[in-house]
Parts: sequence; structure tokens; C-alpha cells
Amino acid sequence: MIEHEKINIFQKIASVLGPITALVIYFEFPIAQSEKIFGFYLFFFSYFLSINFTIFFRWLAIKLNYFDHPRGRKNHSLPTPLFGGAAIFAAFAVTIALFEYRIENTRIIWLILSLCAVVLVVGAIDDFKPLSAKLRLSVQIIVASIVVYNGVRISFLPNNTIGVTFEIILSILWIVGITNAINFLDGMDGLATGYIIVVASLLGIVAYQLVMPEYLFLLLALIGACVGFLPFNFRLNHSALIYLGDGGANFLGFFMGCLTLLGKWGSRNDVYHSINEVGVIIPLLILGLAVFDTCFTYFMRIKEGNIRKLEHILSYDGRDHFHHCLNDIGLSQKASVLVILLITACVGLGSIALRNARKIDAIILLIQAVLIFVMVGGFMAFVKNRHVNPKNGSDKKD
Repeated sequence: MIEHEKINIFQKIASVLGPITALVIYFEFPIAQSEKIFGFYLFFFSYFLSINFTIFFRWLAIKLNYFDHPRGRKNHSLPTPLFGGAAIFAAFAVTIALFEYRIENTRIIWLILSLCAVVLVVGAIDDFKPLSAKLRLSVQIIVASIVVYNGVRISFLPNNTIGVTFEIILSILWIVGITNAINFLDGMDGLATGYIIVVASLLGIVAYQLVMPEYLFLLLALIGACVGFLPFNFRLNHSALIYLGDGGANFLGFFMGCLTLLGKWGSRNDVYHSINEVGVIIPLLILGLAVFDTCFTYFMRIKEGNIRKLEHILSYDGRDHFHHCLNDIGLSQKASVLVILLITACVGLGSIALRNARKIDAIILLIQAVLIFVMVGGFMAFVKNRHVNPKNGSDKKD
């Protein structure tokens, strides 16, 4: 049996107080009509459930001997329990189920969550017994296609056969791309979960400004589930007690990819009566760092001949993502995570201004974001040439 760190007394107390507090909130306190109060209910309910589910699923992972073992580009030195993604999903789904009568358009949300479960299970199987890259990619394309078939897609091109076809293709690529981009971020303690918290918070601000309470409620529930899990995954002076696993990271990426297509992020604040064409790129900028990191990393891998076949897209194992580069120049893992979250927040806060921006303002903000990503790309290329290339012998294709 693998030795593992015990849950401390504070976490044990939280595991008891968590569900009690959640039940008291649900049964004893009437939900006020105020959407702001209801949003706080969702956040705290999901938060307390997440604490308890995290402890439960960590215990289950240990009992089932379901660990993430150190290998390849992984940064941890000891086997770490998985199932963290299941804890976040369970807390999020249970919260939505109990409060769905206050949330609009839940039919499509439950379709997305059911497909999230598929993505989560496939990723969990891959964590236990690696699946082929073609199979994983095929599953992602299929579930993304189901979402798009049910009307969740980009809509900005002419309403003709060519325009609609192109929108469908772009929508599937977006969902699959964000799914994998978040998974690639899951390389350090707290990075993927922290990134989702920052991104969901920024999107929540936009949803509040645009009077889209249904999306704000979903985002608050997701943030609560992630915040409840984060202290077990991101500990300043210790290693993680539990990991998301590929299943958890894929689930978070898939849901975020779908939600950014589902919301009317290009609307103005007059309840969808007008459209700000510039505002439709708000999700792209908020998720921009993960998108850029993935695109730039693959560009460099293809350029250097490290990816020659389709199966290498998801199976190539190298330390050349942005967080690896920060770590390679001497930043600790925790510092690397905080730098990435800070950059994400800076770019995202600027993108919020696009909601009602004039064209000239939008151009300036876009130039700012592009310059930030250019600097990130230049930094990655520099570090790769100076630090990563001499170590390429350790990279491999599964």
C-alpha cells in the first residue's frame, strides 16, 4: 500500500461542518427573491459540498489504489490520489440539481453536464489505463458535435450553407480546443483549478453586467466547487493531497468551452436588444492565455518535427508549456501558477471593457492583449532554446 498524507484536523472539521452548513442553508433559510442573495447561496452551497466530496473521493481513490504516479513531465515526486475532478463535478451537479427551479434553460445545461460526465469518465479511464490519442480525440469530437447539434454554437457569419457549416466546424474546434487547453494547463498544483476560478469570475462579471443571471448562477456554482477543492490541491508549503486527473481537467475545459458558446457575450446591457460585434471575442480574450499557450506550443512542436502524426497531438509528452518555462528559469511551481493567474486576470479585466467599447477603444485593448501574448511567446521561445532543448532526450511519445 502506498503511503499517503493524512487529512489534518482542520480538514476533518470542514468535512463535518461542510454538509451540515449546506443542509442548513438549503432547508432552514428561505431563498430571497434577490438574485444577488441567491448567487451567494449557490456559491456557498457548492463550496461546502465540494469540501466534503473532495475528502470522500480522495478516500475512495486511496481505497481503490487510484494514484497519479510520477513520470515524464510530471512535477510531483510522490504518488497522489486522483478523483479530484469527480469531487468538483459532483458538487457542481448536485448544486444545480437542487436549485434548478431558479435557473432558466436547464435542459441544455443538463445535456452539457451529461456529456461532461462522459468526458470525465473517459479521462478517468485514461488516468488508470492510458487510452489511444485517437480514441480520446474521437470522443471529444463526438460529444462536442452533440452539443453543437443542439444549437450551442458560434453565430456571426451569414445565414447560408457555407456560413452555417463554417460556424459548426469552428464551434466543434473551439470546444475540443478549450477542453485540451485546460488539460494541458493541469501540470502544476492548483493551476488548472485556479485558472478556471479566474476565468469563471471574469465571465461572471460580464454575465452580471449583461443581465444574464442563468449563466452567472452556473458560474458561481462552478467557482464554489473549484474553491472548495483548491485548498486540497494548492498548498503553499506542501504538495497536493489530491489531483484533478485528466478527467477533471477535461470536464472543466469542456464545460467552459460549451458555456462560452452558450452565452450571449456580445450583447449590450439592454437585455439582448442590441449586439456589440466587438464583444463577441470577450471569451476568447478571457481564455486567451490557455488558447495561446496551446497554439504556440503546438506550432513549435510541429516546427521542430516533434509532432509528425495525428496521434502525437495528444500523446506528445514534453516540458514546453508556459508553466514549464516559468519553472525552468527558476520560479517555484507555486510562483509559476500565480504568475499565470495574474496574467490571465490582467488580460481578462481588459477584455471586460470591450462590452461597450468604441471601435478605437476595442482596437487599443486588442493590441494590448496581442502584445502581452507576443511577449509570452517570445519568452517561451527563449526559454525553450536555452533550457528545454538540451533536455529533449527526456521527452517522449506515448
